[in-house]
Amino acid sequence: MKKYFILFAFAVALSSCTVKDNGDLAVSDFGWVVIIFSVFMFIFLGISGSKEEKKTKESLLKQGLRVSNFRAVGKFVGGHPKYDKEVLRVSVRDDSNKLSFYEHLSTISMPSFCFDIQKDNIKSITIEDSSSIEKKITLGRVLLVGVFAFAWRKKKIKEVAFLVIEWSDGRFDHSTVFVNEGKSAMEEANATRNYLIKLIG
Repeated sequence: MKKYFILFAFAVALSSCTVKDNGDLAVSDFGWVVIIFSVFMFIFLGISGSKEEKKTKESLLKQGLRVSNFRAVGKFVGGHPKYDKEVLRVSVRDDSNKLSFYEHLSTISMPSFCFDIQKDNIKSITIEDSSSIEKKITLGRVLLVGVFAFAWRKKKIKEVAFLVIEWSDGRFDHSTVFVNEGKSAMEEANATRNYLIKLIG
């Protein structure tokens, strides 16, 4: 997605330039329109973001919470009995005797509760790369996480890290899985694991 945005920006930049008779480059009329539009959009988005951030902080304060109470853990893939959907960005909050997980698209947006896990029910928190977790994929697990399971095979090991919380609800065992992607995926997953261990320790 990022590369398409860069290509689009490059195309706009080229079309915004013109060459004078003496060979010098200058900004075309279209270029000035783009510049003015970009400035107004930047101001508008800045104001909108500030308003949303203020609203979020006020809503959280009414619940006795702050934005700093939430920490990003990555993308939720599956493995919780009370939540079936994938969630692009998930944050965790220390909620007394349990870990509460929220859909949290950005620091300025209001977190939306998804599910929780009782701290005493957690057996282990591990980090795995794509190759090690592939070996654990069974038919049931594929059905659980959907086609995303097959997408793991296309990722490079250094680009993907899975955070797996093993826990039991007293009747069934569960593997709740989160994924981090990118060059620092393993580092981010490890930092999150250490953070969660401190919360339940």
